[in-house]
Amino acid sequence: MQRGRDLGVQLSNQRAVPIESADGSHRAGRQTATGLPNTQAELCTLNIGSFAKGAVAMFWLMAVLNLLFPFGRPLQGPISLIAGVMLLVHIAEVLLYNRRLAVRPLPWLERLQVLLFGVLHLRSLR
Repeated sequence: MQRGRDLGVQLSNQRAVPIESADGSHRAGRQTATGLPNTQAELCTLNIGSFAKGAVAMFWLMAVLNLLFPFGRPLQGPISLIAGVMLLVHIAEVLLYNRRLAVRPLPWLERLQVLLFGVLHLRSLR
């Protein structure tokens, strides 16, 4: 990769584009070909969020399997208890954020994702 002398941006698959900040001023920023910002902090947050959602999805799969084919004495009770508490908390989140979810393009899909992932999905709605 080469460094651009005049702009001070990296020249690769990224292009320099003006980005409007909160105060209305423009600055040069880096974006990928898809138009999404490409900062290290955003990529790290995206990776952690994706990993956490995957872990929660695996837990829900384990909880459903525990209902269909009980795992046995030491695991059955705690998994069912944790799944029940998580389900109640996620139902409460859906009820608390119902107005915010209702204005989304597909509100039923947003509610389902909040029901499955809870606050992990709500963070992505900002």
